[in-house]
This record gives sequence, C-alpha cells and structure tokens, in this order.
Amino acid sequence: MKRAALILLAILALAAWLRVRHLGELGLVVDEGYQALAVRGILAHGVPKVDSGRLYTRGLPFLYVEAAVAKVRGLDEVALRLPSAVFGVAAVAMAAVLAYTLGGWTVGWLTALVMGLSVWEIELSRYARFYTAFQGLYLLALWCFYRGFLEGRRPHRIGFWFTAVAAMAMHELGVMLATCFLIPLASSTVSKARKWACVAGAGGVVALWALYFKLLAPLQALGDTPPLLVEEPGGSGGVLAWFAGMLKTYLI
Repeated sequence: MKRAALILLAILALAAWLRVRHLGELGLVVDEGYQALAVRGILAHGVPKVDSGRLYTRGLPFLYVEAAVAKVRGLDEVALRLPSAVFGVAAVAMAAVLAYTLGGWTVGWLTALVMGLSVWEIELSRYARFYTAFQGLYLLALWCFYRGFLEGRRPHRIGFWFTAVAAMAMHELGVMLATCFLIPLASSTVSKARKWACVAGAGGVVALWALYFKLLAPLQALGDTPPLLVEEPGGSGGVLAWFAGMLKTYLI
C-alpha cells in the first residue's frame, strides 16, 4: 500500500511540474481575458463586473478562487492560471482514485500516468479557465455516486449532492451527472422502489441545476445592463420554453 501511494505521488509530482513550469511566460490568450476582467471586478467591487457593466458569472466559484490568489500576489498571468494548474493535478489524482476503486492500483497508476502526461490535459491546466476545476469535481461526484448509491455508503451519498452542486456551479454540463441515476434502471436485480428513487434522484440533479441559475438572477441584476437571462418558469411559453431557453443561453 505504501509503495503504491509513493508511485502515485511521484506521478502527481511530475504532473504538477509539467503544469506549473513557466506558467506566466505566455500573455493572456482568448477567453483568459474574460477571467482577468471579472477577477479585476471582484477585487474592485466584490462582484465580477466587467467593463461593459455586466456581471460575468460563468464558473463563479472559480473566479473567486482566482481573485483570492490575485489578492495575495497581484493580478497577473500566474495568479489567474495557478488555480487551474492546481485543480488539474487534483483532477489527475481524482481520476486515479476512481480508477483504483473500479479496477485496482494498476488501473489507477495507468490512468494517472495517461492524464498526467496528456498534452491536452497539460494545456487545459495551464489555461486560466474553470475547466479543470469542473473536471475534478465531476470525477469526485462520480466516485461519490459509486460509493454512495451503488455500494450503499450514506456519507458518500451526501457527498455526491455537495460535489454535484459544486460541479454544476463550475460548468453547466454538470447537469449530466443526472445520467448516473440511469445506471441502476438497467439492472433486473434492482427493485421498482429503488428505480423510482433513481428517477427522483435524476430529477433532483436537474432541479438543482435550474435552481442554481435562477439564484444567479439577483446577482446579475446588480450589473449596469439587463442580465442575460431567460423568462421565469410559468411565463410566456411555459416551463418547457424556459428550460429550452436556459440550454440555449448557457450551452450554445
């Protein structure tokens, strides 16, 4: 066990070095500019207000993590990218834990090695956006689901709901965690009562996803321009139109 942990730590150390080295040498590129403006708004106003007056709320928790780092070392490329790099290493560790849970240490090591050395994963971890945070939280939610709902461990069931909400706050595709509850539906050994509970669980994930974006409305209303939100449920077009508008607004 100790040897296995040391091997994993060595892989994680290599992954961290590949993600952190020369982190600030390249200037901000593409959407990193949005992050910089939003973080500057947090430092100045307490909310992620950009130059247009609108509040930028995508990956909102991640913006505040970046702002905390920027508060300590100043707003620069390293401050904006360091959280992504740290979450990138955490995502490698979480993938290894999930793989170990499902297939043992060898599978865990191989998973960590592939993710740790992946050029795509390295570049994503060196990009000042919330994607690696979302990735790590999504993997953690999957692990909690497996432990909690398939192995029957109550603390992990509670952990799933917390990590699912955190993942959805990082990225709208966190709603896809609802599909986890479809897994038991295909089993002939699962009782009807438990299958209905799974359907309710899937609905709960979708409901929390919708609620989170509803709760952003008061925050966005603080901006100087009308918030980019769709109609309230029950308004013109009804709930289905609201849900379709939500998908269009946040996923397209």
